[in-house]
Amino acid sequence: MFVMRFGIIQIRQYKQGKTKIKKKLPEQIAFGIFFIIILGLIIYSVNDLLFS
Repeated sequence: MFVMRFGIIQIRQYKQGKTKIKKKLPEQIAFGIFFIIILGLIIYSVNDLLFS
């Protein structure tokens, strides 16, 4: 839940222009891992609801 809330806050700041995107590889890797974790949690939750 905390991870999803953090993601929502980051997206809002990006839309408002407060977050500057830097073209650094470590930051892109960290964002990719964060995105994969969120997708995994969503898929896990839906799977658990449908096939419980």
